[in-house]
Amino acid sequence: MNKLILIILIISSIALITAPERNVMIPNSFLNLYFTPQNEWTVFIAELSTQKALLVSFKKEPVDLKIIKEFPISSGKQKGSKRSEWDLRTPKGFYQITQFRPQHTLQEKFGTGAFILDYPNALDRTLRKTGSGIWIHGTDRMNFIDYDSEGCIRLKNEDILFLTQHLKPNQTPVFIVDKIEWLNNEEISSKKKVWKDRYDIWINSQINQDFSGYIKLYHPTFFAPELKMDIGRWTLLQRDRFRQNQPVNLSFSDLKIIYQNGFLLMLGREEYNLAEENKSTRKNILWQMINQQWFIVLEQDLPG
Repeated sequence: MNKLILIILIISSIALITAPERNVMIPNSFLNLYFTPQNEWTVFIAELSTQKALLVSFKKEPVDLKIIKEFPISSGKQKGSKRSEWDLRTPKGFYQITQFRPQHTLQEKFGTGAFILDYPNALDRTLRKTGSGIWIHGTDRMNFIDYDSEGCIRLKNEDILFLTQHLKPNQTPVFIVDKIEWLNNEEISSKKKVWKDRYDIWINSQINQDFSGYIKLYHPTFFAPELKMDIGRWTLLQRDRFRQNQPVNLSFSDLKIIYQNGFLLMLGREEYNLAEENKSTRKNILWQMINQQWFIVLEQDLPG
């Protein structure tokens, strides 16, 4: 073999071995997937501004994203994110498919099938959004028109049939966004860390009886619905609690995170152990990104 060719082959091999992991770009909304232990996903993401949707396979470790197929879509006749019943808007956020309904169970206008979404999800309800019946479905129309649904995501019938092989109830995440913000893996991980650092301060400030560190996490617009407390009354209540200076062991079980549109909802069961009292409460804690920092704007105890 020619010596020059041999040298080129050796250099190329070394470059392949030492090359860094390729910089995969990931939709910002996939941050939700980084709060779960699952590593591999099939994901459906709809981009309303372009009236397109992507079906992708995504792996966190080692990071990898492949576009399986792109689809034209038609979303709500009115622009903006859905807030109420019959506003003809498509919601934006992170949703789960609750069931698939085949053609024979549907009105003709829904085409070859429909994937039912869980709108309003827990975050939507916390933000007092209303409405229901948001589906990914087919059509009975000959012509496919942009922005022509009553709030659902409408696809061509052949695309719905294709998706029946990929979208699984209670398994496939669905993201609906105005425009996909593409970030690299390090940027996604950094966004998660920013919230996790604040969450750790919230937990540890209670365990260590650090009232100043604790209350700084609560925004002036904070409200506790059940207690009907604004930040002023909440501050007085919590100061009294901290003054008791009792040993505290605080943790969350069944923790679930929903992140969308500058809000992050933390749902779980709070296990709160004082020296003479054990307390277990289902709780919603709503964080909002304000001036590049996460603040608690709502805390809500739930029945059960």
